[in-house]
Amino acid sequence: MVFYVKPWGTLSFGFDENWPSSRSSLFGLDPVTGVRDIRQLAGDFWTFTAVLENAWHEYDEAGAFADWKSWLAHASDEAVEDLVDLANSWLDDPADESDWELANRRGYTEQGAALSYFRDSCAFNDLFNIVIVEGDHPGSSYYAAELQMDVAEANALAIEEGLPIRFEATGE
Repeated sequence: MVFYVKPWGTLSFGFDENWPSSRSSLFGLDPVTGVRDIRQLAGDFWTFTAVLENAWHEYDEAGAFADWKSWLAHASDEAVEDLVDLANSWLDDPADESDWELANRRGYTEQGAALSYFRDSCAFNDLFNIVIVEGDHPGSSYYAAELQMDVAEANALAIEEGLPIRFEATGE
């Protein structure tokens, strides 16, 4: 298994980060087709929940429902069709900073996949002096695993320990 190391230590599964343009590409999501998909999308993405709440307020002018979930359970077919279109439009929009942060945290990016591996699966973080960074300061969107030792030293250590892991500097 090869991990690529940026000059400041950030680990990644890919030499070059893949930068999908839309939210659907970034998260590998299929088009929304109905209420179930809308609920799932809102449950997974707080930014879509805000979009859904705006739609609920527009449709429920009389204030008949306490929240968007109650309204959605009783929404007309026309409203659901509009929401499906709205959701698919939202998915086709370019991914923004909060989407990339979430993608990194959940392992959808090359950097995020490395973070997930070292955070959740690797038992050798201390051996390689790998630290997990989940926001390097309050409000930060930087999430990564970082190699805190020289790449050549880490590779020598991996060989010495018989571990099938290697590191390659990207030179960026």
